[in-house]
Amino acid sequence: EGRLFKELEIDNFLEEDFFSWLARPPAHQSALRVVRALFSLLRHYRLRELSEDVLKALYQELVDPETRHDLGEYYTPDWLAHRMINKMLDANPQGAMLDPACGSGTFLYLTIREKIARLGRTQETLAHILENVAGADIHPLAVITAKTNFILGLGDLLKQRRGPVSIPVYLADTVALPERKGYAYPARLYRKVIVHEELVENLTVYNLAVELAKDFAEENRGQPVSRENFQSARNFPAHQQNELVKSLFHVAQALKTFIEEGKDTIWAFILKNILKPLSFLKKFDFILGNPPWISFRYLDREYQKEVRGLITRTHHLLTGRGHLITHMEVGTLFLVRAADLYLKEGGTIGFVLPRAVMSADQHDELRRGTFRLSRDTHLRLTWQELWDCEQVSPLFNVPCCVLWAQKIKAVSDQRPLPGEVLAGELPRKNASLIESEAKLTVTPADFSLHRRGRRTFWAPWPATVKKGPSYYRDRFYQGATIVPRSFWFVQVKPSPLGFNPEAPPLVTDPRALKEAKKPYRDVCFSGQVERRFLYATLLSTDLLPFGHLPFRLVVLPLVPHEGRYRLLDAEQSRQKGFSYLSRWLITAEEEWNKRRGSKAGEMDIYERIDRFHGLTGQNPNAENLVIYNALGSDISASLIKPFQYIFSINDQKIQTTGVIIDYKLYFFETDNNKEAEYITSILNSKLVNYLIKPMQPRGLWGPRGIEKKVLELPIPQFDGTLLSGRNYLR
Repeated sequence: EGRLFKELEIDNFLEEDFFSWLARPPAHQSALRVVRALFSLLRHYRLRELSEDVLKALYQELVDPETRHDLGEYYTPDWLAHRMINKMLDANPQGAMLDPACGSGTFLYLTIREKIARLGRTQETLAHILENVAGADIHPLAVITAKTNFILGLGDLLKQRRGPVSIPVYLADTVALPERKGYAYPARLYRKVIVHEELVENLTVYNLAVELAKDFAEENRGQPVSRENFQSARNFPAHQQNELVKSLFHVAQALKTFIEEGKDTIWAFILKNILKPLSFLKKFDFILGNPPWISFRYLDREYQKEVRGLITRTHHLLTGRGHLITHMEVGTLFLVRAADLYLKEGGTIGFVLPRAVMSADQHDELRRGTFRLSRDTHLRLTWQELWDCEQVSPLFNVPCCVLWAQKIKAVSDQRPLPGEVLAGELPRKNASLIESEAKLTVTPADFSLHRRGRRTFWAPWPATVKKGPSYYRDRFYQGATIVPRSFWFVQVKPSPLGFNPEAPPLVTDPRALKEAKKPYRDVCFSGQVERRFLYATLLSTDLLPFGHLPFRLVVLPLVPHEGRYRLLDAEQSRQKGFSYLSRWLITAEEEWNKRRGSKAGEMDIYERIDRFHGLTGQNPNAENLVIYNALGSDISASLIKPFQYIFSINDQKIQTTGVIIDYKLYFFETDNNKEAEYITSILNSKLVNYLIKPMQPRGLWGPRGIEKKVLELPIPQFDGTLLSGRNYLR
């Protein structure tokens, strides 16, 4: 219930929050048994002797992996957080610090410990920390864990207090702030609540005001109320009829409605927290943290609408490249947004980010510094330092870096970005700073911004002027999105009596089921299909340098038409007499409509497989196709002849209509066999594979993603008169 902490004048440690149900009668006795069992274990720990955030591992275990992925939560090891904090406090030990996505509170805890070590165990230090170290997060369990760490960090320093203490850690979204309407802010709760701007200017006053409104709401449950009796009950002067009182009465009315509708009192807690970031504006000397590591495509659909506007219109993080937004790391928006809203002029921000920000296309505007700040248009965020942590282990599931920037009046600076390359094997993931210093090698480096055609990347060597992009960049195309794979990828159902090769019995390929996304893992199609709708295809995993694994069999409702393909739906197939295909497509339509996710919108199954005309844009008459893999660490290219491929099944043969290229491959059509061999040879060269590495983002298994990066290299057009062995890349 939090009474103990309130008696100790720690006001907001335990409040009427998401976990208060444990103290209510239905759960009270069971909760007490659990708490006593936990206490019997915890009593053996001397918590005042802690020197690290011991709660982060517990917090990570309590939150299921799917939720952590959806929130982009990956806890920061103590050594890395401590190293970042020391960098800031060495420059300004009195600086005010915010962690806008604080998780379990690692940065808060270590900042508090460092400030105490540098400023001393005095009452002034306590007051300084409570005023100048703050955090926020959108996960309620993270907030209560971070508050606990905040108190553990203060430790015996709390004995120095001379009055009530409020822990400055809040349940709030620090990215999508409510926009002011006149002199008030609309807070989106169960219903919209209007809060006057004067209420949120002072945190203490705001907390008291919401508590006052909540108490009035509870006292008048089921009773009619007016602003006059609210005003008299709360001892407002009779002449005080201003907007502030109206707003506070509106808050009380809203909370009263929630209580009467059985929505309990959680909304007062949320209201006290949700607008807290408004009091942070331009307050902090430095912002440190590890923002959510989550791509835009994994965000809730409603939240995407808000974040999309911040990325594209407010901060211009994706100008003219809207198609890349699905891959955008929300952490980069956090970086720019937090600096824009909460950083003082001259302040510094340092964030732990996926190393993809150094090379991925969707972060090009970030690297080049062409994004903008919305609130301080005369200021810009200028990159100050970069730490490359790819060679440190254990760390995160994907390589990371630490990016530093300063909010200053400055013009674009093209000089190399100073930084460090960290490498070493640590004794444990949450190693201390002292442990890490004994194992890490730190190499100073200057990171230059390199350009390859339309792409950029940071790398620790001087930038050189390169020709490019390739003549072939706009002549390679991505294949078709033949998904869901369990609908289209098939194999012939064997029979001891054989089968009709003109309409073979088919069943979903088990490999497609194994690799399918969750909604489609139990979809298994079965039935006959006319041979003319059977095609051969390859996936990126099937490709080898100068060759490939066996083709895969797919059912596709395509017919060649005027040098391209035309798509048939179920009804058109029936009308043309293709009854087997029609039945297959009817099943596909039903399963798609039943299982498709919200992101598919109103797209039907035919729009899905022919997205961006990936199917109908392919040429059934192409003589040579050069293909290479879109995914993977290393590039593999092959030359194929898209003839009618023959599958052999138990001594019987099926001749397919043609070859269709899948979206995990890029392809180039040419009638010139020598040109096809030339391009295939260059793409498979060790030099090309080496040159694309800095442009590739890093994953758990190293560099990944090739896409069209390889075509930013200066690969010239084939010249049939120069077949004397000339090096075309020179």
